[in-house]
Amino acid sequence: MKRALLASTSTLHGQNYLGYILPEISGLFQKCKEIIFIPYARPGGISHENYTESVKKPLKTCLLR
Repeated sequence: MKRALLASTSTLHGQNYLGYILPEISGLFQKCKEIIFIPYARPGGISHENYTESVKKPLKTCLLR
């Protein structure tokens, strides 16, 4: 089964990166072996590679619960 989640922002004011959406990510992708992250827009001054790396830690944290 394929699952998808589309989020329009990565951070809400006063929260950690992806903090507002980690519960949804955890539930939706709980038994997934692979997640494909497709960045649409990134903050200015950060490379594509660095932006992609920045998402790994929060995803690992919420999926290893």
